[in-house]
Amino acid sequence: MSDSTTSSTPPVNDDDLLKIILPVVLGSVVLIVIVAIIVYCVVRIKKKRALEGKYSPSNNEEKGGVRMNDMMSVMQPPPPERLI
Repeated sequence: MSDSTTSSTPPVNDDDLLKIILPVVLGSVVLIVIVAIIVYCVVRIKKKRALEGKYSPSNNEEKGGVRMNDMMSVMQPPPPERLI
C-alpha cells in the first residue's frame, strides 16, 4: 500500500486557516458588542421610565369608575341649620 491512496485531503495552509477563523472571530465580537449595546439601552430606558412619569389624576379617577365632578352633582347639600 502506498501513502497516496490513504491520504485524500490536501494539507491545510496557515493562510487558509486564517481566512476561515478571522471572519468567525470578528463576527462574534461584533455580535457581542451589538447585544451589549441593546442590553445597555434597555436597562437605561427601564431606569428612566421608573424615575420619570406623568401625574394625571383625571386618568386615575376614571379608572376608579367615578369621576369627582359626577359625584358632586349626585350629592345633595345638607339642609341649612336654623335656630329654634
